[in-house]
Amino acid sequence: MNEQLKITALKRKEHFLFNLLCFLYFRRSSSRGIETRPVGTSIIIPYVLFSEVYFFKSLRYFVTIDQQILGLFAIEEEPDTMFISVLATNPFYRRTGIATLILNHTITLARKLGKASIELAVTKTNEPALKLYNKFGFHLKKEKRRSYILQAHAD
Repeated sequence: MNEQLKITALKRKEHFLFNLLCFLYFRRSSSRGIETRPVGTSIIIPYVLFSEVYFFKSLRYFVTIDQQILGLFAIEEEPDTMFISVLATNPFYRRTGIATLILNHTITLARKLGKASIELAVTKTNEPALKLYNKFGFHLKKEKRRSYILQAHAD
């Protein structure tokens, strides 16, 4: 599947879709892996608007196959590091190599830009993500109440 996947930078008009998909991909999953409770616009609209401010300085990307969005990510360039501010995959396509593709792309970009490291935040309870990040050599930089800030060398 990886050879058919494309990473494309977002156009300005796609920001709303990016923010909405972030909300949908990060919603708590039920035991079947898909959230079934309805969500009102009173929750979605503030999240989407907040996300536009939060990701304002981020470079945002979609991972697609045949114009279907399977994942997304946003990165921020800092002086010595590349920070992955969001990395999410469509719940139907998890464990298919999308996050691996995103991490490899970010590592390549960080190297091209001369960054020493890559950082990201992950919730403490996200075991699949923690396993993946461990395989990529991420280690604990800082512990927060509900999450970890992880760091890996880009070189």
